[in-house]
Amino acid sequence: MKLSIPCNWDMELIEATKDLPVYDFYGAIATTPIGHGRPALIIPDVDEDFVAEYIKKVHATNRKFSYVLNATSMGNLEFDPKFHKKILNYLQWLVDIGVDAVHVSIPYLMEIIIHQFPKLKVTTSVMAHTCSVDMAKEFERLGVSAINLSLEVIRDFKAIRAIRKAIKIPLILIPNLADLHQCPYRYYHYSILGYTSQTHNIDKARRYWAMQPCKMYCNDRKLSEPLEILKSCFIRPEDLKFYEKEGIDIFKLSGRHQNTEWIMKVARAYANREYKGNLVDIIDAIILNKKDIREFHPEFITESDPEIQAVPEFYSWSRLDLSASDVVNIDNSKLDGFIDHFVNNGCNPSIDCDECGYCAKWVDKVVTINPDLSKQYLEAIKKHRNALVVSKFAKEVEKLEWDKKVRIAFENTMSIIPLLFRKVAKTAIATNAEKLAKERGSSIVGEEDLAKAFLESVPSKFQGKMSEKLKSNGIDITKFRD
Repeated sequence: MKLSIPCNWDMELIEATKDLPVYDFYGAIATTPIGHGRPALIIPDVDEDFVAEYIKKVHATNRKFSYVLNATSMGNLEFDPKFHKKILNYLQWLVDIGVDAVHVSIPYLMEIIIHQFPKLKVTTSVMAHTCSVDMAKEFERLGVSAINLSLEVIRDFKAIRAIRKAIKIPLILIPNLADLHQCPYRYYHYSILGYTSQTHNIDKARRYWAMQPCKMYCNDRKLSEPLEILKSCFIRPEDLKFYEKEGIDIFKLSGRHQNTEWIMKVARAYANREYKGNLVDIIDAIILNKKDIREFHPEFITESDPEIQAVPEFYSWSRLDLSASDVVNIDNSKLDGFIDHFVNNGCNPSIDCDECGYCAKWVDKVVTINPDLSKQYLEAIKKHRNALVVSKFAKEVEKLEWDKKVRIAFENTMSIIPLLFRKVAKTAIATNAEKLAKERGSSIVGEEDLAKAFLESVPSKFQGKMSEKLKSNGIDITKFRD
């Protein structure tokens, strides 16, 4: 077994994985000239010297390091002579610090690297959507060293067998993602992610916290229709053997935005080929989950466009302090044998899933949704989605006046919030308070608006000290609880 481990830039991860079958680590700085498949909003912020030192330590343990350059578009900047030089300089820097391989989606960029930077082995990214024999053969003909197959072939064993038979280079699969089967948003999402991790597109990166139609659609479908969870593209640790038998060489684990504890839990599960419990614990992106992110950049919110900050529905998530496994349970012990149908019959995209009906026979005994918590999630999702669909962020910002006493109480209460999150908390609560004032037909934010905004925006476990602070400033929120 060969595992490719997500790099979250925690030095402790290198040592912690020494007893596991780790082939390489893969990662990228938050923003780069080319971009990659994770938004800068949730990628740890490290400098180039740190990256060079990290790679040295990886090599000292006799493992490799792959750098992620898999944005699906650069907005044609690759054809701008001056910007093209920046790309070449960046690639040379990767060579200089000892990067072994790069994950790439753009075929033209692959050719540049193969011809001008032969020390960098090129892996075709999952975002390049290699899903057929002919496409795999074309990438092999270009000179790539490995191919990360599309998520859409993970359950299609007939396609995997055919691709394996046709090419000689290593094949890679990502086992712990749960993207929607045949998701209509996938390639648009890939494009968005690339732009939100490009150094020259920092404004797009700052908007991403709110501009997530893809995530909202995905989460809405899964929680509204649990069958979509089972139809998604994950592989159980117990089922890796079926893929190895078909010639899959490397399993690349998703999660380079997650903390080390989460990554280690996932890596051990797949290395041991077993996980007892809720499979959601080790799958990346079942639903939106803030719990295990290593580094979130709240300043991106307060540095985004004022029009975006002024949309209260975009803060619908602020009060939710749940992990994905609180909301969704996939009982892994009940999935024994689920893979057999796909091993024997594949997953033919020309057949209607409703007509096939295989996953539908399993879903009720395998997937459980907490109805109360799911309702909270879905309410937040639908508010967020609707605000995007009606283009609420493109409307003029209308600021309200505040009652003087209420403003002083608000500012004094915000002073007890840690500085890192203070601006975001102030923006979220103030935006909600102004919305509530408008809804009751007032042009002035009053005590009732602030109290209700506080109750709607602040997670319950953080409300204690803040409510005491508000009370000491003359506002008793208990009067406004439903």
